[in-house]
Order: sequence, then C-alpha cells, then structure tokens
Amino acid sequence: MDDADWSEQIITKEIESMIADSKNSLIQGNMTGQCGDCGGLIPVARLQALPGCARCIDCQSTFEGGQ
Repeated sequence: MDDADWSEQIITKEIESMIADSKNSLIQGNMTGQCGDCGGLIPVARLQALPGCARCIDCQSTFEGGQ
C-alpha cells in the first residue's frame, strides 16, 4: 500500500465516521452545539450552515491542516 492509498483510506474512514455521527445526532436529537475536539461552543451560524458538524471552525481548520 503506497502513501496515496493510505491517505485515501484514512480520509474515507473519517468521512464515514462523520456521516455516522451526523446521522446519530439527527436521530437522537442530541446536537449539543459543542465541539467534539475542544468542547467549546460551535457558533449557531456554523450549525445552521453545516447541520451536524462536529467541530468548531478552529478545530476543523487544525484537523484539515493535519491531513
């Protein structure tokens, strides 16, 4: 497995995890508005734009920069 395959596998798993988390949040109705990484509040505008998002803007930026 080369680096591209490994990266694609990690990204695919993360996307699948995010989809599952979003579905669970919608089904359970437990969207707390808290970032799953830092525990801070996710701004309402972000939640409206991306329902079910799991990270605040800062943590999402850090996550995407780390990929």
